[in-house]
Amino acid sequence: MQHVLGLDVGGTKCDALLVNEEGEALAWGHYDCLDPATGASNGGSGRDAANICAVLQAALDGRHFDVLHFGSHIEPPAWMRQSSGPLANQRKFTNSAVFELLGAHTARLIGHPASEQMPALVMNGEEYGISVLAGTGAVVYCRTENGEELRLDGLGPILGDYGSAYQIGRMALQAAAKSGWHPRHQTSLERILPGVVRIMYKKDNLVEFSLSTRERTEIAALARFVDREAEAGDAISRGIIEQAADSIVETIRDASDRLKIADKPCLLAGMGGVAANSRIFWERVCRGALAFAPRFRPALLRHPPVLGFALHALKAITSIDQDVLRERMIQTSEPLIRLKGKPQTGERHDA
Repeated sequence: MQHVLGLDVGGTKCDALLVNEEGEALAWGHYDCLDPATGASNGGSGRDAANICAVLQAALDGRHFDVLHFGSHIEPPAWMRQSSGPLANQRKFTNSAVFELLGAHTARLIGHPASEQMPALVMNGEEYGISVLAGTGAVVYCRTENGEELRLDGLGPILGDYGSAYQIGRMALQAAAKSGWHPRHQTSLERILPGVVRIMYKKDNLVEFSLSTRERTEIAALARFVDREAEAGDAISRGIIEQAADSIVETIRDASDRLKIADKPCLLAGMGGVAANSRIFWERVCRGALAFAPRFRPALLRHPPVLGFALHALKAITSIDQDVLRERMIQTSEPLIRLKGKPQTGERHDA
């Protein structure tokens, strides 16, 4: 029986999932730099090789494979994909600890690369459409039926990441600092955020925090508190969330204009922590997009993206119906996810 290893790597977390060719989930690995109780960042990153290796070790669970199919937005080196001999003899050709680890578990690794945003499409049963990733960073990815692809943003916090958790956290810090300037700037963030950074990062005030933090995940982690205040009725907080959503809508519009798909039926799939967990954000994105593209069909990715990478690879090695594979993988992975203590992705908020 053939096996697929899915890997999803993001700014704050990474996940690995091992499935067999029938779509049955066998083992799961998970890392998250955010404390599930407080939301505090430990300063780590889902992109660190050590954290990726740890989740791969958990998913591989001591197994060894003659052939292992690899579904991820991280593409293995060519020598690994083409090798017909033991990888252990060829590991000297790469400095990647990640692929050295994989080489120790399989004689041949066959890569099935996909874009970072592909899971939102395939897990909604589509190969084409627009995928909106709004997490620590932000990216809009489009794929049309005639094979055109376009990726906008994902440029990092200095050049872009419009609509990301980092943008929300940064604007919230600025709003809290400005709150005392004039009554029109007053926001509950002035009261909430100093306590948050004191508890999460042991900083006495926002100035000390802003001058000392070097990790964008620490600022991005503040987004959930902004959303909470927005839901509680704070106008400034709601304005921040809506401004982030409008930024994503502008990127979606740029992409749809360039590919000339605004008048066509098209999946608009959201993924990432901001899209999945902020009702205000996703509903505004949907309204904004539907205003210029009324035939778009909004939907949220309701499951961890790593399932999408595994499904993408599975489609290449089995004739089993994609819907059957997807449902089987969801059902068999949920107990593994709960066992690891990882909460389920936020509820679906379709427009």
